[in-house]
Amino acid sequence: MATIIAEEMGKPVTLGRMEVLKCAAACRYFAEHAEKMLGPTEFEVDGAKVYTRHDPTGPLLLIMPFNFPIWMPFKSASGHLMAGNTIILKHTERTPRVAEAIDAMTTEAGLEHEFKVIYPKVEDVESVIANPKIVGTSLTGSVGAGKLVASLSGKYMKKSVSELGGSDPFIVLADANIKEAAKAGVANRLMNTGQVCISSKRFIVDESIVQDFTDAVMEEMKLYEYSDPTTEECKLGPMAGDDLADNIER
Repeated sequence: MATIIAEEMGKPVTLGRMEVLKCAAACRYFAEHAEKMLGPTEFEVDGAKVYTRHDPTGPLLLIMPFNFPIWMPFKSASGHLMAGNTIILKHTERTPRVAEAIDAMTTEAGLEHEFKVIYPKVEDVESVIANPKIVGTSLTGSVGAGKLVASLSGKYMKKSVSELGGSDPFIVLADANIKEAAKAGVANRLMNTGQVCISSKRFIVDESIVQDFTDAVMEEMKLYEYSDPTTEECKLGPMAGDDLADNIER
């Protein structure tokens, strides 16, 4: 699975393997804890007995990105599946083999009718959201895509959750271990070739250590050389598409 991810979107196979194992951990977590999480509760309010009950919401449309092509679908789906909801996955066009593999493994796990992968054209996504059987949408992606899906979800009165981009600060105080801070900051910025929404997008450094920290970052950067993402020693693979690379170049 990690090799397919490396071949399709350039993630180093070691990181891809960690991603797959994280999916298994999430599935295991909900398998072990969902019964307690979703169990009924009883309590009293002003002398009256009150209880809560969790019922399935219904079929949910997941619109997922390329940067974590197996983790994002499983992160979004595993809890919902345990809650009795049906998952309709519209994956990114950048990783079609990953989408096929997810479809195959969920079918093999007995979820043939509870987890379906669909391949609509962009212009057909509205008709999927509009389908009366779909009760909610979940999107992870760009702000532009989030605005579009949120507006369509509102148009058809569907529940909607979006996880969009970030501009996360990496803050280095005067008493920091400069070498360790540089190591962590560079690893966070270059993970998945920078294609991470919660990556360190900007560095805020105490004025007294700016030069020392900058020098440490420069040395750390030298350790990241571009190489074949399907090899075990790769730390920095290609970006997931020519269009993304061209955008960075501009």
